[in-house]
Amino acid sequence: MVAARGAVEVRGFAGVGEPTRPELRDAPVHWPRPSVLETGLEALDGVGPKLADAARRAGIATVGDLLYRFPRGHRDRQIRPLDSLEPGETGTVLVTVMGNPPRPFRRGKLTMVGVKVGDQTDFVRATWFNQPWVSGKLEKGSQILITGKRSPKGLAVQEWELLAPASESDEPVEERSGSFVPVHPASEDLAPKKIREWAGQAVKLAPNAIEGLPASLQAKRGLGSVGAAIKAAHFPESAEELEAARRRLGFEELFLHQALLATRKRSHRRSRPAPRFGKPGPTVERWLASLPFAPTADQRAAFADIDKDLDSGEPMQRLLMGEVGSGKTVVAVYAMLRALEAGYQAALMAPTETLAEQHAITLGKLLAAEAIPFALLTGASSAPMRRKALNQLASGELGLILGTHALIEPTVEFARLGVVVVDEQHRFGVEQRRALDSKGVEGMAPHVLHMTATPIPRTLSLTAYGDLDTTALRELPRGRQAVRTRVVGEDRRSQAYEFIRERLREGRQAYVVCPLVSDSEAIEAKAVEAEAKRLAKTELRDFKVALLHGQMTSEQKARAMGSFSSGEADVLVAMLANDPGELPPAIDVEVSGGFQFQVKSAVAGEKSCRRGTDTRTENAPMVIDAAQHVGFTWNRQVGIRLQQSIGKNLSAAFAIEQSQTLFNATNAPQNFFLGSGGQILGTYNPGANYSANVSPDLVGKLALDTKRGHFELGGLTRFFRDRYYPNASSTAAQNDTRIGASFFVSGRTSVGRYIEVGAKTLMGRGVGRYGASTLADTTVRPNGTLAPIQGAHGIASLIVHATPKLDLVSYAGVEYAQRTYFRSGDGTLVGYAPPSMVNTGCFTESVPPAGTGWTPGTSSKCAGTTRVVRAASLGYQYRFYSGPAGSLQHSIVYTYLQRDGWAGIGGAPKATNNMIYTSFRFVLPQ
Repeated sequence: MVAARGAVEVRGFAGVGEPTRPELRDAPVHWPRPSVLETGLEALDGVGPKLADAARRAGIATVGDLLYRFPRGHRDRQIRPLDSLEPGETGTVLVTVMGNPPRPFRRGKLTMVGVKVGDQTDFVRATWFNQPWVSGKLEKGSQILITGKRSPKGLAVQEWELLAPASESDEPVEERSGSFVPVHPASEDLAPKKIREWAGQAVKLAPNAIEGLPASLQAKRGLGSVGAAIKAAHFPESAEELEAARRRLGFEELFLHQALLATRKRSHRRSRPAPRFGKPGPTVERWLASLPFAPTADQRAAFADIDKDLDSGEPMQRLLMGEVGSGKTVVAVYAMLRALEAGYQAALMAPTETLAEQHAITLGKLLAAEAIPFALLTGASSAPMRRKALNQLASGELGLILGTHALIEPTVEFARLGVVVVDEQHRFGVEQRRALDSKGVEGMAPHVLHMTATPIPRTLSLTAYGDLDTTALRELPRGRQAVRTRVVGEDRRSQAYEFIRERLREGRQAYVVCPLVSDSEAIEAKAVEAEAKRLAKTELRDFKVALLHGQMTSEQKARAMGSFSSGEADVLVAMLANDPGELPPAIDVEVSGGFQFQVKSAVAGEKSCRRGTDTRTENAPMVIDAAQHVGFTWNRQVGIRLQQSIGKNLSAAFAIEQSQTLFNATNAPQNFFLGSGGQILGTYNPGANYSANVSPDLVGKLALDTKRGHFELGGLTRFFRDRYYPNASSTAAQNDTRIGASFFVSGRTSVGRYIEVGAKTLMGRGVGRYGASTLADTTVRPNGTLAPIQGAHGIASLIVHATPKLDLVSYAGVEYAQRTYFRSGDGTLVGYAPPSMVNTGCFTESVPPAGTGWTPGTSSKCAGTTRVVRAASLGYQYRFYSGPAGSLQHSIVYTYLQRDGWAGIGGAPKATNNMIYTSFRFVLPQ
């Protein structure tokens, strides 16, 4: 039965037509007998004791087992004569083995088996690739079904099936052609053909299968009977019927799974009550107020979910999911404090000693304000400490305990256990979690909060189908940025390590994660101990490498984590089991043997990237001050900036920034007003009743990160405005607005391990202010309107990372402003650097006026309008200290600068400078 358009129709399984009344009247009535499916396979034709025993070893003991052993696939094949296959064509042929049993042979990395086969029309050499075991099955005279590709050299086998061995070759072979032929999972002693023959008999008994779906649900969902679905799953008549059968059987499986979990959830929550904690009290409120940060909206929502569960009277079973760094520990502490405040005990169980110890460090900091005592119980705990903790737990004197599997040992007894937090819950077995659950107050069950950053498939099924309630922390705390995860193949390993070295030279840190403690012959994966030694001698030999894994002693682990947290160690090579909660936010990670982690590998990316992508992308790259050299330096102004990732390696940004403009003009007319440039609140005229409020600058760019480096492309639009008087009359005053625009490109890349090069340029109209020399943006026309000045800026950088602490730096830059002038009605040249400007006196050093000390005088006749500025710098930067808190560094840079002016009356001025900059500074991390 199916429901269609509100009416109930009766039709065959996956059929399209509704049976007629006579067909329905004459249809046999079937009463299912499920016991029939418990019959042994010996009841089927062709199943003797030997085959039945082989079937039992393969997991097929009854007819029901056979019916639910569904095919792994179906072949829609048309058996063709061998001579009809043309070279390059793929087809299915029924052939006989004509040659003697072949021997496998190797050709390069391939293992091949070849034998002569043929039918009544032709013969050919069939070849199997990387299947050496096939040679034992290919006896002369055997009949086989082959699907393969014909070539001048023979037939490349893609799929094959033994239909009849040589001993049975005289018997006729019946094989359906042009239909969906099932391919059942087989074993060494059980051929797919034999299982197919048995299934052909067994499907007649399929109507006796137990119907797992209510009839009303079948009608609502348009699902046929289970018996018809089983038959269609084995021997469908069409692709549509096969899909309908799979959908029907899959729906029933998920439905029954969901019903089972819902029943178990209801039974668990109603079998034993849980303590009620009421509303949060003053202890929890004081603790929340003492936190050095404000909880996120998701954390506050999690608090509300937990409050509701803790006052429901039923045991909480909640899964808390969130990325590493999303604040799950704060939520766990909240739940445990609720228990302590209500007079109950709380326990936190972690899968490893390292993780438990790190939780102890975190709780020590989070609970410092309340001075709440707690104990750590692991397999490494000393006997006196263990005995003291057990006695205090049993008496109720100790309210909070942290530990590993040691918490579920029979010797651990609680007086009033109210809340249990299970971290990385998927790494505990069901019985282990149940053992801790049984330690609650007699007759009551404790509340349980499960935490994970890696919801594995089983965990997802528990949440999707009703066994656990869920809370997700999607919002990252303030200051945390989104995580970027990249998969790098073995062929790009060297580039990955070069990327890490670049970040380490900037004073950052890195994790390297391995799946094993020591080398394993069974698994081809990196061992953490061997990898740490290798990295210290090869790729990361210029940096300090620390080692951390669960088999180290507590003192060794504390030293390793301490050296990394303090910044003494640059790289931490660790097992995946280590949580980075109390370790500094290293930027980079390298996962060795990532295939071993499966879904868990996502955590490796989270482990490294708590701070997310670096925001230092404006300069290309600048180790020293931008003011120490010329070129496009992008002195950012106050404004609003939006940034969004639009692909795996591509991001876009848009900014609205305060405009600051510079004006320069020779023989400027008197019929206009223009505000002064460089003021905090924009351009304005401080001495008149007019304010020239200009629009902000609009900036947009695209940034691309590739294995070769960082590249940017963007544009800038600016607006210039003044007020002018065409007829020198205030009644005819007008506003004049001009637009300046430019484009810019920049890039940086590494050349080898120690050299980094960068370049960038900006070209356009009205963008002189964006250079370090701050050239003019605009000038004026004779009528008082503005004219943007064309210009260009560029800079190139070369940085050599000589050691992890020493950088050698060099720069070369240039800035240019084009001569822009106009002729007025009386012949006067007006604008920026007209040839009529006076440069007399530009080459004369004026004597300081009397009484001014050493302040030099200036020549009032020297215009000295700039044409081009060139500069080159060479220096070094040395970092005395570099760690999570920042870096203490010293630098000395020599710069040679030359400024050339446009020629005017008196010549073209030129000035040169030799400068040395030195500095000590402490740079905070960004």
